[in-house]
Amino acid sequence: MDTVCYNGAFVVPGERGFAPERLLSTNYVYQQMHAFDRRILFPDAHLEILGQAVERVCGVPFVLPEPTLRQAVGALLDANRYPHGSSRITLRVFPHGLESDAEEPSWLLETAAPLYYPRYVLWHKRPLLDVFPCDCAWPGYPTSVSLLSAAFGRDAAARAGAELAVLENRDGTLTHVDDEPLFLVSAGEVFTTPLAAGATDSVMRRLVLAVCRAEKIAVCECPLTRGMLTHCEEAFTVSVQGIVSLLGYGDYRYFNLMAVKLAERINDVRL
Repeated sequence: MDTVCYNGAFVVPGERGFAPERLLSTNYVYQQMHAFDRRILFPDAHLEILGQAVERVCGVPFVLPEPTLRQAVGALLDANRYPHGSSRITLRVFPHGLESDAEEPSWLLETAAPLYYPRYVLWHKRPLLDVFPCDCAWPGYPTSVSLLSAAFGRDAAARAGAELAVLENRDGTLTHVDDEPLFLVSAGEVFTTPLAAGATDSVMRRLVLAVCRAEKIAVCECPLTRGMLTHCEEAFTVSVQGIVSLLGYGDYRYFNLMAVKLAERINDVRL
């Protein structure tokens, strides 16, 4: 089992009593992060999103200094003998700690997996999309609950012959795909659900919007609906690896021109 970093200490999970299965019954807020050459890309933005989510969802303040995160990530990747290049890192914050005597939030840093490609890229596979009706507690925030909702969504999508699921809330708004935004393209304009309507704030969302601004691509933040999926030219989402161009929804098929254009610039912008 890989070593993890728990509140700055490097331990093997089983030795501290928080084996992976315990995480399934514990509330937490998380961030999936991209590390390149032993450094997290856009750490300040990740920590800002995480701190806001912990305070909003759990009602407690949480601050993790960026130098502490940077040092922990490099040491953790070395400890688990990860190759230089890109890796996926998960940072979880437990508002009431993982141990019974905890008096403040605890944080847990894990090496999730090496990534296929360095930095952000256009994903090589174009998945089919399905819609999964689901109202999630604390919509718009990356939590243990949203992860489970996404897992149920992927399972339902697989049974329908698709690979990814966008969650649809009770208002009929399409909110997110695996806690990342859905983008639709029509007549050269990019559409995405606003944060106020249930979309999840993420570093990748901010990056796509920054590329659009840099390229002078019009963006409309409005609630996306199921009907829009068959009246657009293109659809894409994002992941810690980069941009994911969607192949289609049901029998409807999409182009991938905008996704290619954005992927060519996504490593050039700064937040």
